Amino acid sequence: MIRADLVATLGRVAPALADNDNIPALKNFCFDGQCVMAYDSSLAIIAPCETEETFSVNGKTLLGLLSNSHSEEVIIELEDKNDVLIKAGKSRFHLPFMLADEYLFKEPEEKWLLQFKVDDELITGLEACLMTTSSDLTQAKLLGVALVPHAKNMVLYSCNGDSMTRVETTIKKSAVEALIPSKFWESLLRLKKETEAKTATVKISKDWITGELDTGYKIYGNLLVVDSLVDYEGLITKTIKGSPPYMAVPKELDGALSRARIIADADSAKTVLTVAKGKLSLHTETHDGLIEDTIAWPDKSEVTADVAASHVQKAIGVCDTMAITDRCTAYKKDNIFIIVSNMG
Repeated sequence: MIRADLVATLGRVAPALADNDNIPALKNFCFDGQCVMAYDSSLAIIAPCETEETFSVNGKTLLGLLSNSHSEEVIIELEDKNDVLIKAGKSRFHLPFMLADEYLFKEPEEKWLLQFKVDDELITGLEACLMTTSSDLTQAKLLGVALVPHAKNMVLYSCNGDSMTRVETTIKKSAVEALIPSKFWESLLRLKKETEAKTATVKISKDWITGELDTGYKIYGNLLVVDSLVDYEGLITKTIKGSPPYMAVPKELDGALSRARIIADADSAKTVLTVAKGKLSLHTETHDGLIEDTIAWPDKSEVTADVAASHVQKAIGVCDTMAITDRCTAYKKDNIFIIVSNMG
């Protein structure tokens, strides 16, 4: 087979290789004759890859060796009961292997409760949600993107404790409530882009979520298990009082936030936003210096908010209107709504 093509395929599957040595088989690529797969106990990625032999071999070792070869073709043979032989140009690699039948992942046979297509609008919404997920393993409810019924359709929610995103989708309302790991969505969006897939179909069961691309790639992920989901709508009501005015995001704000972050990010320092007399002032001060900017602001009300400049900059990268209150800043665009809590 063509070495460069194999390296590209393995590189797309590699994010599902386990990092630890607790279960060695989870660090392997498994070749079953038609596909190659990797599974780290929570995420599986499967790619089309025809081979004459079926076996399972250490993924990082195989990918590293093939990536550092310059041969055009590679030949894979089972040398004996212990080794797989990889021929790449004049190089010969002898690697221990396991039988494919002993691999720990099999595609689950599930009763799929919800199915939908991932279109461009949904991708934009997912990217917004992924900005406000958490990586804190002690906060299981915050680790993924929730998909729940609301009104007539399904809604995406994510929350990291400081920020929250709500995305209204065109997916028809279902009884399904699922908390989907961020890693699943990140992998699906990455593979759709890298393989130039035109369609992606997602299915959800009681325990699993799967994504199938028209390029032959598949992803499986375990749904996150929590006692109950965050009360996202209740959190919105609690955080935003009344109906604050939303203004078009000033084009100068992104640059002002970039300047503030030069000193703010290193110390997780606050940036003070002050609205007064038709102006928005930004004040950021640390031991490294003082950064101030002033921008025209149409609203004549007066309010002060202490914010993380990085959070605000991410939100305005997605949304085109914003509101500033003494409790939070909020952002909107079409079906996307983001809240960023003020720093305490």
